[in-house]
Amino acid sequence: MADTVAVFWRVVVPVFLIATTGYVLGKSKEISPEAISRIVFYILGPALIFTSIYRLSIDAGGIRRMFGFSLAYALAMLLISWGIAAALGYPKKLASAFVLVGFLVNSGNFGLPLNLFAFGEKGLQWAVIFYLINSILSNSLGVFIAAMGSHSSLGALKSVLEAPVIYAAGLAGLLRWQGWSIPQPLFKAFDLAGNGAIPVMLVLLGIQLSRVRLDRDLGALGAATLVRMGIGPVVAVALAAAFRLSGLARKAGILEASMPVAVYTTILTSEFDVYPEFAAGAVFVTTVVSMFTITIILSWLG
Repeated sequence: MADTVAVFWRVVVPVFLIATTGYVLGKSKEISPEAISRIVFYILGPALIFTSIYRLSIDAGGIRRMFGFSLAYALAMLLISWGIAAALGYPKKLASAFVLVGFLVNSGNFGLPLNLFAFGEKGLQWAVIFYLINSILSNSLGVFIAAMGSHSSLGALKSVLEAPVIYAAGLAGLLRWQGWSIPQPLFKAFDLAGNGAIPVMLVLLGIQLSRVRLDRDLGALGAATLVRMGIGPVVAVALAAAFRLSGLARKAGILEASMPVAVYTTILTSEFDVYPEFAAGAVFVTTVVSMFTITIILSWLG
């Protein structure tokens, strides 16, 4: 019990305190989260990804295992969510929203800070791999699910190609592969921007949550919370063993997979008009519940 309280105080509380400042700011001031989101999306986030991959001290085998784990986890949660939505007889649009909240996790502006606070820079490196896979799937498979077949594959591909994190990751990977270095002033600029990503992501999360209104479909909301915060971590533990993840890789992978619903689901569901209120409610509830579930998971991971 003492260890659980210590984990909550040392890791979880700092993250939620920063997010709470964003929540209070969003409630008390007219602040556009869209503008901050664009700064994170186009500048701070890619800089963090670039510097994390550039500094990566993980062997190729470890990267492949984390890549496989991240992809398998997303697909497993997609199938589980789809099966539950079908079994409960949800209409087409609600089923689409349910699947999105089931398999898209907040591995970026929540998962990355938590991994950094819990496991340090090395843990952040493992978490970045998971985040990259989740980001690609959000902008491709997530679009397909939200559109429910009404949009072309070219639209989803265009979204992927417009994501700066893909190019930041590719450039950093190329430099490492070729053994090339970049001028020190340029790297320091990337590093400075990347260091700003974590606190800004948390403040942005708080501002986004301040705009959420709970949906009245409490049954579906409860089922979604169970899938994301209950079934999700169990699936992650099983897949971590299947992909032979160990040490920090296992801890970071399981923690990333145990994150609440991604805020990006509210963007997708609003864009395609598939129960956006339900998605927003799921983001809010799972984020609050995660205060307790993440504390338990971190205590168990040790």
